[in-house]
Amino acid sequence: MLSVSSLCVPEVRVGVEKHWWTPELADLKHECMEQTNICRLNGCPRSGIFSENRIKAKLRYKCSIKEAVIAADEDFNEDLVNHLGIKNFNVFWKAWRKRFCSKDLKPTSRLNNSIGDVNILAEFSNHFSQPGECNTPGIDDKYRNFDSEHLLLNSTPGQPIQIPVIDVNLVQDRIQQLKFCKAAGHDDVLNDHLIYAGPNLAVHLCLLFTAVLRHSYVPSIFRYGIVKPILKNTTTI
Repeated sequence: MLSVSSLCVPEVRVGVEKHWWTPELADLKHECMEQTNICRLNGCPRSGIFSENRIKAKLRYKCSIKEAVIAADEDFNEDLVNHLGIKNFNVFWKAWRKRFCSKDLKPTSRLNNSIGDVNILAEFSNHFSQPGECNTPGIDDKYRNFDSEHLLLNSTPGQPIQIPVIDVNLVQDRIQQLKFCKAAGHDDVLNDHLIYAGPNLAVHLCLLFTAVLRHSYVPSIFRYGIVKPILKNTTTI
């Protein structure tokens, strides 16, 4: 599923690298390519009408690109001035970071007097391991004992336990309730993959979850997760 999506699903929106691109630039590019091909068919002369047409088309194309980039920057600066003038600081700084900060971020070479990628990674691991710790001591043992007592009180020795069967309709209903554009886990599987995979995937998921319940076994890969701390206030850094 991941290999097929990597081949068929575009990961970058078309035109995001050159947001200033216009149909006029596309026409000039096509003209420049045509004049270049004509010049090559005639032996790539250094002078004459073919060489002059190629050079003129190339210059028009390059100058138009520069003008489009400058115009896009001017429009962006006017938007910043407008947001600043009406004191819409949230939109102003959002546009500022999107334009200037997102592409200039570089990893630090020193953190808490630690130098090197290994030492810096250890500093991050030690810092962010604290939010993952439980605030209440012994809460894991409490819930573990609660589950054991609940299973003991609600089960009859010698009788088989009625295990529910996960059907395809239930799996498809849960898949349709997933939301789009959500971050993937460590397996890089998105909700969009499950939604557009078709009914055949629901059959395999149905068999998987039914086997998990019947054998009382959870795959080890289900126990992993990714915790991404989100910086809410950048003014204090």
